[in-house]
Amino acid sequence: MCKSGITDSKEYVKEALKDLQEKIVHISITIEAKIPKMSPKIEEMRESIAQILEIKPNQVGITATTGEELTEFRKRARNKCICNYDSRII
Repeated sequence: MCKSGITDSKEYVKEALKDLQEKIVHISITIEAKIPKMSPKIEEMRESIAQILEIKPNQVGITATTGEELTEFRKRARNKCICNYDSRII
């Protein structure tokens, strides 16, 4: 998709969902990034993710941290995201 110029991450999620044989009922996302600041964007991200997954915003949990002095990953000045979800078979 990237080679064809698609850079919107929403499109990648939609593509991945096509093969999922389950319905996501809750998603928990942890973001470790110093820049950009995530807190001002969390509610907007929650709404967007809920819309894509066809769930309610209260079924989307997002936690953001700078990770400073916490992890080796952060010491290398990188960002990371961990995502877990609960689902049911459809």
